Parts: sequence; structure tokens; C-alpha cells
Amino acid sequence: MRQRRSSRHPFSLGALLALGAVAALLVAPARAQQATPTLVDTPPEGLEAPTAPLAGKWRAEPMTVRWVIGSWGEACGPRPTGGGDQGGVVTLEERGDELVFQGEGSRFSTDQCWQMHPALSRQSHSAASGSWKTTCRSAPRDARQEILQTTVSVSGDVISLQESGQYQFVVNGQTCAASSGRWRTYRRVVDAPAPPPVQTPAPSARNPCADPGPPARIEVRPSRKLMRAGESFHFRASVFDAQGCSLGTPVAWELSPAGPDANIDAGRLMVARGAADAELSVTATAASQSVRVAVDIVSDERYAALLASGDFDAEGASSEAATATITAGSLGARQGTGSPGPSDRKWTFVGLVSIIAVVFAALGVWLLPRARRNPARSAPRGRPLPDTGTVVFTGDDAIGDAPRRLDATRLETEAAEAPKPKPTTVCPVCGTMYDTRGARICPKDGAQLLPINA
Repeated sequence: MRQRRSSRHPFSLGALLALGAVAALLVAPARAQQATPTLVDTPPEGLEAPTAPLAGKWRAEPMTVRWVIGSWGEACGPRPTGGGDQGGVVTLEERGDELVFQGEGSRFSTDQCWQMHPALSRQSHSAASGSWKTTCRSAPRDARQEILQTTVSVSGDVISLQESGQYQFVVNGQTCAASSGRWRTYRRVVDAPAPPPVQTPAPSARNPCADPGPPARIEVRPSRKLMRAGESFHFRASVFDAQGCSLGTPVAWELSPAGPDANIDAGRLMVARGAADAELSVTATAASQSVRVAVDIVSDERYAALLASGDFDAEGASSEAATATITAGSLGARQGTGSPGPSDRKWTFVGLVSIIAVVFAALGVWLLPRARRNPARSAPRGRPLPDTGTVVFTGDDAIGDAPRRLDATRLETEAAEAPKPKPTTVCPVCGTMYDTRGARICPKDGAQLLPINA
């Protein structure tokens, strides 16, 4: 936000030393005092008193600097220029009646001038509601006369800083005079408002890891690690499902061979100071599946030589990871809530078949005693059936028209014999039957004929 104090001085250090030495011999104090301009301390008008706390983040805009050269000869040296900066975000604090700006490694308070340096001292200061004014000047007998007047005012969420400066001294009878003006604006940093809610949100793609499945793979990094005595290293173990989603399955760690020179706790391996070179193995176990990584405890010389081989990074770790596949039936696996897999359907089918078999066995056990109590009856023999190719009619069964005789050309009706008359009466003595009801007396024995009920 601000430059260093040495760079804010309008003249170079060499020029100041030379000018001070010459001015001490040539310049009269009375003349220097006559050349000092008089500043009128007038309060600013039209300011809006701050209604909200000023503490917080403010953005300082770039400082504008203007120089006006009055009388400036060759003996005065380089013309004064510069003195601004690019600004940035600063933190504003309220300390009593004053404001303190801090940021970019610099600090400014409203009870001092902006371009303060050791040769200046504060002559006057006033603080009103939302306004601060400070006047600073060099000592009256100083060969280099400088007067600064700094004003800070607040209006709502805007803070304005303005400083005017006047400089005058004499070198070899030549008067050097210049004036400066500086302006800067601070604006309150307001948090960006939250975006309005979307009325019709677009359908988002389904996150495959929102419903993770059971553990399918365990991964440990690195697969090989170089360590020296007194070092520690934290191994990273991750458990994933079949889709590569990370799970929170707990991991157990084990060091082999165990000894006093090294121990592991929650994946952090610690090697004791003065430990001898050794080859160890770290085993990570998750969901009943283990992954083993190699650890080499080596000396400093061997450590540097192995790093130079290019198989390890700067920390002595390999870039590969040790992995292992976790079987579906591993204990401790975190089960998902998805649809049942093929193994579940197989066991469901086996259970249904078993239930059906048990039902049939119980039914058989219940029916077997009943079958023994009721032996099978022999099926009654039926009358032999006539040949299905020939239809036989008895004399009384003939119905319909008379059969036809088949010749080579046409069908003709075959002459049927006239039916014999049925007997209607019978002699009760001789048993002779007669076919007429007109006879009443048997001609053989004279007995009266009786009618036959047919």
C-alpha cells in the first residue's frame, strides 16, 4: 500500500546531505522563516458522519500524486517526482477517536501525516465526527522548510485522504520551492451477495459414490520406503469399492519383525535413533485382506545412493502403490444397500427348493399309513366289447330304414322280411299261443284263452 519511508522523501539522500551542508552556511534563519507559507486550518464541509462501524476490510485505490515546481534551478538538484503506490486491501481499526490503516507491510494513523519522516513533527491535530486533520512541519531553524497538512474524511462507505505539502530551501543564493498534492480513496469491501436460488434446477447426474458398495480393493502408498535412523513416516491406506469410491473401512497396521528399533501406530512408522540397517515389512489389513509394503532402514550413504538411482522420490518413497483385491465374503466389509447380487439370488433359489422338498416329504409321510390301511381294490371286469369294426343289431334293435344293397352302380333298398305277428293269447291248459285276440276258446282242449301282456 505504501512505499518505504526513505523512498517517500521527495529528494535523494545525497542531495539532502549536500543541500543541508550548503544551506547551513548560506541561509539566514529569518529568510527561511519568511519563505515558510502559512496554512489555514479550515474544517471540511459537507461531510456525512459515519453511521456504521468503520472497522473491517477496505480497498485502497491507487494514490494520485501531483507536483508543482515553483522556483527550481540547477543548484537545487533533481526535480521531485513520484511518491504514490498501487493500493490494495487494508484492514481498518478504530482505536479511540482515531483510525488505523494496516496492510501491505505499512501502517498509517489519522493522528499523523501521511509522508511523515524523522525531520517532521506534529504541530496540530483535530478530530471531529467523521473528519481528522493533522499539520506537520520541520523545525523553525531547519535549513529545509517543509509543511504537510493531511485530511481524512468519511462519507458513508467511502473514506477520502488528501495531503498537501510545501517545500522550500536556498542553495548558493538560489531559492528552491515546490508543492505537492496527494489523493486517495478507500472503499468498504462488501461481501458478494449469495446468488438467487435457481427456480428450475437442471437434473444433476447421479453420484456413483452416494451409495457405495462393499469393499473391493485396498491400496497402500508407497509400496516401498527408505528410512534412516531417527525418522518417522506416515503410510496412507485407502479402501475402495468396485466403482473406485473411497470407503471408511478401518485399517489395522502391523510391523514385522517387531523390535525395539521401530514401531508403528495408526500407520505412522517411527525408527529409533541409532537403529541399525534392517529390512522390515509393514502390513495393512482391511476387510480380512492384507497388503504388505517393504521398508529399508539404511545409512545416510546408502540412502543418498538409492535416491540417485531414480527409483524413489526426494522423501525416499516409491511412486507405486501396493494393492490387493478384497473378496466379496470378507469379514468386516462395509455392506452397501444396493440390490442383491448373483450370490444372494442363488441362495434364495436353494432355499425355495429346500422348502418345497420338505413339504413333499411331509405329505408322503402322511399319506403312506393311509395307503397301507386301504389296499387297492381290483377293478371289476367288464363285458367283452364287440369288435369295433362291426355293428351287431338284435332282432328287436333294428331301427331306421331297411339296409341297402350295394351294387356296382347304385344303392338299392334290400327287401326285408315281413315281421311275424306276435302272439296275443295263450291256452292255460296246453300252453298254445295264438296271434289273434278274436279266438276265445282253445280249439285243442276247449279251454278259454287268456290274453298275453306284451
